[in-house]
Amino acid sequence: MAALPTVQAPGIVNLSYAFTNEGNLLYREDSLNYQKEVFAYDELNRLTGWDIYDDSSIPNEEHSIV
Repeated sequence: MAALPTVQAPGIVNLSYAFTNEGNLLYREDSLNYQKEVFAYDELNRLTGWDIYDDSSIPNEEHSIV
């Protein structure tokens, strides 16, 4: 699976991505807006939740899928 590690347009967007070995999106980071989304998956590679951080180690939004 090919992946774009970063998407950049100076002053407009600066996104970086990381993927698991299974191809799931592990995190997406927006350097311009100081925001990072971290994703969680179960053993069947189903999205189980995600957290949104803005320039800190404490999530400002937590989402779970039950």
